[in-house]
Amino acid sequence: MIKHGYAKNGYKHPLYVTWTNIKRRCYKARSTSYKNYGARSIKVCDEWKNDPKIFIEWALINGYEQGLDIDRIDNDGNYTPSNCRFVTRQVNSVNIRKHKDNTSGYTGISKKRNKWNARIRFNKNINLGCYSSKKEALQKRNDFIIKNNLPHKIQKYIGE
Repeated sequence: MIKHGYAKNGYKHPLYVTWTNIKRRCYKARSTSYKNYGARSIKVCDEWKNDPKIFIEWALINGYEQGLDIDRIDNDGNYTPSNCRFVTRQVNSVNIRKHKDNTSGYTGISKKRNKWNARIRFNKNINLGCYSSKKEALQKRNDFIIKNNLPHKIQKYIGE
């Protein structure tokens, strides 16, 4: 085990545990989370991967507080200082990638019986209704995010 200097009375610092968990899901194929990280080629930057002290020091000056989760801003990006932040579990849960079977190209928009269904996940799944066009469904979802001041990303309609 790597000595990291942040243990007190034999207990590991919570950020040391975070560091080991990040590495496990990116590099250990036996990890249950590997399919969502390592198998998608998500990596840890070399400076963090090789030195827990550097990761812990970065975290302590970049918003870490007990009870917050590390979050990758770009869900498809690597664990790097410029792509990570500390957020509540609620905010972290909305930073999700599009489902692999997504045919609309937009998070929260899917085709259902010749209509476009808009939904959002915030503490629970919320169905926002069915619309005749993908553009209208996306607009309703974006309006809901704005109206309720949710941490979800506003998605720009690109067109058909």
